Formats: sequence, C-alpha cells, structure tokens
Amino acid sequence: MVLVVFPQKKKTLYNTTSKRQKSSITKETITKHFLFFHIGSNQLRKEEDFYPQLLDYIAILQNEQGNYDDAISLEDEVIEWYQKHTSDFGMIGTAISKKAVFYANKKDFDSAITYSNEASDFIRRRYGVKNHFFAVNLQNTASFYSQRGKNKEDFEYAVRLAERALKYEDKKSQEYALSLNNLVFYYTQVGNIAKANSITLKALQCGKKAFGENNIQYADILNNQSIRLANLKDYSEAIYFSKEARAIYETDSLATQSLRYANILNHLGTLCKQTERFDLGLESLTKAEKIYVQHHAESSQDYISCISNLSAIYRRT
Repeated sequence: MVLVVFPQKKKTLYNTTSKRQKSSITKETITKHFLFFHIGSNQLRKEEDFYPQLLDYIAILQNEQGNYDDAISLEDEVIEWYQKHTSDFGMIGTAISKKAVFYANKKDFDSAITYSNEASDFIRRRYGVKNHFFAVNLQNTASFYSQRGKNKEDFEYAVRLAERALKYEDKKSQEYALSLNNLVFYYTQVGNIAKANSITLKALQCGKKAFGENNIQYADILNNQSIRLANLKDYSEAIYFSKEARAIYETDSLATQSLRYANILNHLGTLCKQTERFDLGLESLTKAEKIYVQHHAESSQDYISCISNLSAIYRRT
C-alpha cells in the first residue's frame, strides 16, 4: 500500500450533511450544495466551464466514500466534456490520470496502468516531460506497478519511474515528499534495503516539513514506513509508526470515518496479532470492521483480512 497523489489539488466543498448521511450522499445533493455556495443559481448548464469541475468534485467525493465505479463513471463524463469543448491536452490528461487512480483504488491495477500511461501521453503533449504534472503522473504509474506487483519487473519499473519523476519535482513541494517516501517503499520491494535505509530519514523529514506533523498525509507517510518495516519483520518499529499514524488521524473527526483510517487500524491490528498484543489488536480491528461496513466495503480484501485477523485473535484469547 503506497501513497497516490492527484495531478492537481482537490478543492473542498462545504458539507452540511451529517455523518450518517455522508455514506449515502448523492450526485443531486452535492450539485445542490455546489450551486448554493458557488453559483447562487438553481440552473446548471452543461455548456458552462464549471460543469466538469462540479463532476470532478463529485467523483473525488465518491472515490473517498469507496464508490469507485460511480467515481469512474463521473470522471468519464469529465473526460468526454473536455474532449468535446476544449483542445487542452493537459485537462484531458489530468482527468484520465484521476480515472486511473480510481481504478487503482478499486484494485484494478491493469486498468490503472493503462489509463495512467494514456494520461502521460496527453500531459506530455501539453506540458513536456520536465513538468510537475508529468512528474506526478509518473509517480502515480509507479505506485500502480508497485501495487500490482505481478513479478520483479513490476517493482523494478516502479523504481525507475519514481527516480525519473523526482528529477522534475520541486524539492520543497508536498509531491516531492510523497514521492521520496514512496521510493523508500519501492527500494524495499526490490530488496535494495541499504538504499532504502539511506534515504528513509530524509524522506520522513521532508514529509514532516512539507505537510506538518499533524497532517493526515504525513500520517500516511508514517503508515507506509510501518508497512515497510513490517515487511522486514521489524515489528516493534512498525507498531511504533503505525500508532503514530493512528494518533494523527484521530485528531480529525472526519478522517476517522474514512477507509484510509480503517486501513491503518487494520494494519495495526495485524501487527498486534502477530506480536500477541491482543487487546490493542482487538480494539483496532473492531473499529476498522465497523468503518468498512459503514462504507459497504464487505467484499473488499481489506475487510476480509480484517475479519480473518479478528477471528484469529478471538480464537487465541
């Protein structure tokens, strides 16, 4: 599990729905809120420039809710609109890149890689290769190869893409911090532990400086470090970083309703099961299970592993 960044920062919609309503939020509801706060009109015309932006906002929200098919369908509408109304390859490429991210979140990495490569072609035609947007899409593609992990070549290709992308990114940017931390993960996957260790401290420092120590994206960086250490069977350090990541998420009430938080809890619970810290493991996995159910994610591999680990702990206590 590695971090994925969008080609451009997402904007935040005002949200007046309750937590209970959020899981069943509809396109019509978000459209109504968007119009109320940003347009002051009850008419939405597809010819207006803000129309694809609205669809994009809804797609991102659906993605965060775990409704990946809906997110993909909406992003297809965005792509179709840009292809019909503009010749800006950058906008088209950015939308295709987001679609690739949604496929990756759906665990369809073959499709994610296909669309990410297609996005690269559009973005390169608009901006060239020595450009922030192109670099971010390279990092996305590296992440997809890493997560697919069909063979050693996938992991090696992830390393090459990530190294190339870092050359084009601003070293003070959040994207650079994410990319550097991902590269630590990729080096570990190909067995280059020495190189991974050599940049780990720098990567963590960059992440903390770029995001701030209480930012949930910095928490994701810490959780990635935990996953890396767990793969190396350094469970004590892995638990330390996982608990740090969890603590940051728990400073944000909305973040604690997310699937990302559930995955952090699931990972921590798995570590606790392996190290026989059953009380913390049971508490973490029980919370994770409830969040997966809230998001209707019972068919996901993450939920299945959560239930499996819960059952294992119950049998041993």
